[in-house]
Amino acid sequence: GDRVARAKPAFERGQRQEELGQIEDALRSYEEAIRLQPEYTEPHRRRAILLEGRGEGEQICQEYRARLDRHPESPVFHYLYGRLLADPASQLAEFDRAIALDPSYYWGHYGRAHLLAQEGKIEEAVTAFETAREIRPNRPRPHLFLGYLYTLGGRVDAAVRSYQNALRLDPRLPMAYQRLATLYVQRGEFSLAIEAYRKAAKLNPHDAQSRFYLGNLLKTTGDQEGAIEALESAVEVQSEFADAWRNMGLIHHERGELERASAAYEWATKLDPNSSLVVYLLGVARLQQEKYEAAAAAFERVIQIEPEQGRAYYFLGEVARRRGNHHRAAAAYEQAANFVTPHPEVFYRLGRAYAAVGKYPEAASALQRSIRLLEEESEEAAGGGRQEQEDGLAIDISSPPEIATAYSWWGGILVRMGNLSAAEVVYQKAVTHQPKMPEPHQALGEIYEGQGKTHLAITAYQRYLELVPEGEEAKAVRRRLETLRGTR
Repeated sequence: GDRVARAKPAFERGQRQEELGQIEDALRSYEEAIRLQPEYTEPHRRRAILLEGRGEGEQICQEYRARLDRHPESPVFHYLYGRLLADPASQLAEFDRAIALDPSYYWGHYGRAHLLAQEGKIEEAVTAFETAREIRPNRPRPHLFLGYLYTLGGRVDAAVRSYQNALRLDPRLPMAYQRLATLYVQRGEFSLAIEAYRKAAKLNPHDAQSRFYLGNLLKTTGDQEGAIEALESAVEVQSEFADAWRNMGLIHHERGELERASAAYEWATKLDPNSSLVVYLLGVARLQQEKYEAAAAAFERVIQIEPEQGRAYYFLGEVARRRGNHHRAAAAYEQAANFVTPHPEVFYRLGRAYAAVGKYPEAASALQRSIRLLEEESEEAAGGGRQEQEDGLAIDISSPPEIATAYSWWGGILVRMGNLSAAEVVYQKAVTHQPKMPEPHQALGEIYEGQGKTHLAITAYQRYLELVPEGEEAKAVRRRLETLRGTR
């Protein structure tokens, strides 16, 4: 004990020198500690690790084989020689010999546990680490490894306690904070997770992952400013962190900061050009900025990467529609309808695009499909089966129109097809769903007027004027109403 006490200052000096990158000085300090106490495990271990790192693994292995030959009853040299061997079975045999010579030898149990964990023998590794922990309860590393192994076994609470114990013994372990934060998230303890990620990032200035996870968690808890700051810190540490650029873009996008969102997405696409998600997000941002050529190019690239990405086809349809190219819009919406789960908005837009190019039967069919889907959604919502849509960022297919709007458009197409009786029924359904929508009342007035149903026409026109009392269309309806009243 006294000899270890005399050797310990040299060992600790070596640790400080190693942390500062002063490797030669550290080696000299470790060798001094070894001279003062030849069976002091820690300086041997650190010296061997440094020499292995310099490519001297074979020489150091021979050195410790010779030391073991001179001291065959030393558990220290069985452990030190064993950890240098390449064959796991031979390593384990040396660790077991060390433990047989001294059942309380901490490093024998620690080495055995570490090896078993590497071999995937989780339960045996847990037992060995627990033994090492009992022998030296003030060593943080068994607690650290046990936290990891408990996590693998689904023992979240035990893992949390282990990481907390490791940090109590050594609060300078960034990995322990990072893993602890992950477990806090699993338990829904977000404030504790945020604090742990912040500590991990502070302890390790090169840790981009903790900054990334912190940013994501802050966004989840509603702190967008903090999330952006954390993600910006992540890309400062690791400029090629594509996921951090993407998530930063998402936050700017949600805040309506489209230029910043696009700039972040563009960084992400440069770093990960084959990510259909990032290119898709860039396309949506460009569309919302009315940069139609750039948006179309992005969605076309998405389709090159992922040919059956229906959402990209939908947004290509949106680009074409907004540019007045209804033929191209219809073709894109057709592809969207082929590849996405049946969506009322897709069929609604497809129906309107068909109508714009004079394909009325196809338009009527698409609008019917949209209405059926809307009715199914309404039934699911009434039964409590419908999943609520997320609020906020519109990066997916738009919400569909009210069912009355779809009925109104369908009625207009039926009028153009000359099927007035069917149009009457459809417009009446529109009115049933939304009595305050003016267009169906006007359309019904015209149908009734053409059928000579003056009383019904007057009622429909009056209802329209109640809803839209002013404007050019209202003036025209009022004139027709006056004419009808004169003929009653």
